[in-house]
This record gives sequence, structure tokens and C-alpha cells, in this order.
Amino acid sequence: MSPSAGANVFDKYNGSSSEEEEESDEEVVVAPRRTNQFRVATNPSPAEAMPAVLTDIRKIAESQQANETIVTEVVRPQKTDEEKRALEEREKMLEAQKLARDQQAAAIQAAAAKAAQAPASPPAAQSPPPAQAPPQAPQQDQNDAQAEEFAKHMEEEMRKKAEAARKAAEEQLAQAKAAQEAAIKRAQEQAKKAQEEALQKAREAAAQAQAEAKARADGNKLKRKLSRRRKLVLRLRLRLRLRLQRQQRRRLRHKRKQRRKPKQKLRKRNKKR
Repeated sequence: MSPSAGANVFDKYNGSSSEEEEESDEEVVVAPRRTNQFRVATNPSPAEAMPAVLTDIRKIAESQQANETIVTEVVRPQKTDEEKRALEEREKMLEAQKLARDQQAAAIQAAAAKAAQAPASPPAAQSPPPAQAPPQAPQQDQNDAQAEEFAKHMEEEMRKKAEAARKAAEEQLAQAKAAQEAAIKRAQEQAKKAQEEALQKAREAAAQAQAEAKARADGNKLKRKLSRRRKLVLRLRLRLRLRLQRQQRRRLRHKRKQRRKPKQKLRKRNKKR
């Protein structure tokens, strides 16, 4: 047996040589199989990879919640023309009310001064004629009544305008409150939507990671199956080759025996002679 034939058989057994091999009539010696010739790298199974995927999902959710901010929109409503006119009328009303009070106070002071001067007046000879005294008292009373009526009228007008301004302020406050609540609601909806999108992305990432892990596991299984089939095919080819070599050796032996028989017969005949 030549060294090259043994090397070819050994390489064929390990699957490292080509499929075509030169046939040899000599005896073939099969080297013992080594158990550490084939090693298959295995990846973690989906059950083992699931804790790592869940940890990644928690980290993504925590980072998303940490980056979330609640936006509070402060609404400052603009005053309309009607509100501006109402404020101007209110200021005018307050000024008119102040003027009426000043006039009323001046009238009261004037009446008090006249009442104080009445006992200290000179004798009747120097006083004005009695015919002119009666008209002055009704005129003063009429002025006082008009001033009081004007003050009441201005106070009533001021009260009405103040009530209207209060209602307008309440309506404005209600509108601002409603706008603020709407802004808070929109901000909450946006935050909720962002959180749902983050959770959806995390779920999709987990599903994708699980699918990739499963695909890798299936690929490794397929590789192992192909490796086993390849080994089986190599073994069958090797057995077939060994069988053919044995048959060839038997034929050669038979031919050699057939060639030796005539010579033996001649030798026997010569001995007999």
C-alpha cells in the first residue's frame, strides 16, 4: 500500500478531499475516527434569549419615560374691542362717580357753612329784605336734591357697569380656564400617544429579536442536519469504495490462482515421469 492511497482515504473520510478519487488495487487501511473532528457552534435558544430581550425592552421603556416631558400651555387671551370699550367706560364711570361725590361733598360743605353763618349775621336792619329770603331756601334744597339724585343715578350706572365688567371678567376667566384645560388635555394625549408608540416599537423590536433568534436556531438545526447527511454520504461512499476494492482484490487472487493451476499440473506430470 502506498502512502498516497492511505492519505486519500483518510481525507475522504474527513470530508476534506474532492469527491473523485483515484482507484487503487492495493489494500486500503481506514484510520480511526477522531471524535473532535466536527464541532458545531450553537446559539442560545429562544427561551434563553428571552430574558435579554425583556431587559432591553425595559431599558427602552425607562429611557422613553425619562425623556418624556409634559407641556403646559399657558393661554393669555387677547382683549377684544368690546372688552376694551367696557374697561374705558368703567374708568369714565369711576371718574364721574368721583366727580359726583366731590360735588356732593362741596354742596354739603356749602350748606353747612351757610347754616353756621346764619346765627352770626348782623341785625335785621342790615339783613336783606324779608321778601327775598324765602326764595333762597327752596333753591338750595332743589340744588341738594338734584345733587343727591345725580349721585344716586351715577352710583346706579356705576353699579350696572361694574356688574357688566364683572360678568365679562368671569366669562373671560372661564374661557381662559377652558383653553388651559384643552391644552392640558392635548398635552396628555400627545404624551400618551408617544408612550404607546414607544411601547409598540419595543414590542416590535422584541418580536423581531425573537424571530431572528428563532431563525438562527432553525439555521443551526439545518446546518447540523446537512452536516450529518454529508457525513452519512461520505461513509456510504467509503464503504462502497472499500467493497469495490475487496471485490477487485478477490478477482485478482482468482486470476492468479487460475494462472498457477497449469504450472502446477505440469510440475505434477514431470514428477510422475
